Order: sequence, then C-alpha cells, then structure tokens
Amino acid sequence: MQKARGYTVVELLVVIVVIAILASITIVSYNHVTARANDSLTRQGVNKFEKAMKLWSLKTNDRRPLGNSGSTLPLSGSNCRDGGGQGWVHSGVYTCTTEDFLVAGGFLPENFMYSLPVNKSQSANLGGKRSIMLYTCSSGSNRYLLMWSLQQPTADDTAQFDAVLAECGRTGSASTFQGYGMRSAKVLYL
Repeated sequence: MQKARGYTVVELLVVIVVIAILASITIVSYNHVTARANDSLTRQGVNKFEKAMKLWSLKTNDRRPLGNSGSTLPLSGSNCRDGGGQGWVHSGVYTCTTEDFLVAGGFLPENFMYSLPVNKSQSANLGGKRSIMLYTCSSGSNRYLLMWSLQQPTADDTAQFDAVLAECGRTGSASTFQGYGMRSAKVLYL
C-alpha cells in the first residue's frame, strides 16, 4: 500500500504562524518609515512657512501678523484686519488666518497646509490638517513661537520644544500645546 503524501496540520500551523510573524514585522517597519517620512515633510513645510513669514515681514514692513484666533473680518491687503495673530495658521480654521495672507501675497502656494501630513491628534478637525501653530513670545516683541505636529518626535525635538516654550515664557502651556499634537518648536524672529 502506498503512503499518502501531504502536510500534517501541525506543519501547516507552523507555516501560518511564521507568515503571520513576518507580516507583523513588515507592517510595524512600514508604519515607522511612513511616520518618519511624514515628519520630514512636516519639517520641510515648517521651513517654507518660516521663510514665507520672513519674506512677508520684509515686503510689508509689518512685524505683527493678525488673524487666526479672534479674527472676525476677512483678509484685507497684506494682513488680516483683526485677531490676535495666534493659534492655528490653517486657512478655514478662523475667519482670517496667517495662511490666508501668505497665500494672497504669493508667499505660499494655494492650500499649502493641505500639502502637509495629517496631524493625528486633530484628525477629526478639518481632516487633521492643523499642523502648525503660531503664538507671540511676549507682548510687543517681534519673536513668535512656531510649533508643529510630529508623529514620532525625537528626544531632540522634545528637548527643543521644552526649551523654546521656556524661552517664550509659555512653559505652563506645554500640556495644552501637546494636546493639540504640537511636538517641536522654534522661535521665529520677524
């Protein structure tokens, strides 16, 4: 009598378990690489935003951006007409935003914030595109706190975030800003 050839149930289960382990390793690695790439895109976007703000300030001889939180009037000329100039810079969040006047002045491309990766902690709001915030360091100053969201901040990002908040006198706001997904910051001089 000829012996039947085939795999036992145990052999099949071992193969399935090995495939599952390899798949999970691949997925974890992919997610890590994707997060790092998104953080790199966000950093590039922040650098473009910073340059646009500096160019706007030089061209308009204005050192105080208005709009953002508290804005009630639409864009007029090269700046918003009211508002504190603080908060989310994304167009559509407030009546007039930093992005609005930078786009209108030709300093940023249309829908610039939509080109940035999603802020995962704000994903339910505006498609999660709230990636950058702008606040004054101190009243009457030309220094601004520029913050951005990151998916996988490094130890340097965290240390820099804490140092910049301290420099701007906003250490008490750290948990609020982190709740908005802000994970890194720099001082913007206008």
